[in-house]
Amino acid sequence: MAWFYVLAAGALEVVWAALLKASQGFTRPLASVGTVAFMVLSFVLLAQAMRSLPLGTAYAVAGSDRAAHEAFLRAIRYLQRDALVTTADLESAP
Repeated sequence: MAWFYVLAAGALEVVWAALLKASQGFTRPLASVGTVAFMVLSFVLLAQAMRSLPLGTAYAVAGSDRAAHEAFLRAIRYLQRDALVTTADLESAP
């Protein structure tokens, strides 16, 4: 269950980061409240995961999960093909 918490915390970090941008410096109330709510929920899930996982492991996996989600969403939103590594990239690697 701890690994689920870590992955969920990483996904929620993407949500609150997007809401943070949408809040425009905390001037939009709904986006600001959403930012704080998802931020707290992300930290709570990470804290739950750290009950059975070491801090470094939990945070590294959550951060990597966040980075993977951001790259995937960026590729979809902006149709950036270079944001994702394809199997062709892996096959051409030395």
